[in-house]
Amino acid sequence: MSGGIKWLFGIVALLVVAVLAIAFWPRGIKVATPESGPVVVEEPVPSSPDDKLAFDRRKAASACRVAIMQSLKDPATAEFVDPLDNTPWVAEADGDYSFKVAVRARNESGMVTRQLNCRAHQEAAGWAIAKLAESGSP
Repeated sequence: MSGGIKWLFGIVALLVVAVLAIAFWPRGIKVATPESGPVVVEEPVPSSPDDKLAFDRRKAASACRVAIMQSLKDPATAEFVDPLDNTPWVAEADGDYSFKVAVRARNESGMVTRQLNCRAHQEAAGWAIAKLAESGSP
């Protein structure tokens, strides 16, 4: 056989291997996910009291944002007005945190900004929402 024909057979063989690999290769990567609930990412708790307070406040604010996203009709359009660390907050006497959260999201009327009050308290498994209501609601 001439060199050109050998080269052509080599190219055809490579193409056949590539087509077979694409056709029979497993689709996507399978990732194990928990049966229920969100995936929890553990972070080390800071040791200094001031850093721990900031850490707890960030966790509580994150829990409020998750609850707000779950309450929206179209969460994919949500945009929080304040960055997480700048969300207005109050530390309650019982250890809870109260936040005033502004979020823009689409509803039946188009894009609207909602002002929400959220109160979070710490439980053994993390932060839980004690109250989530529109500003001005009881």
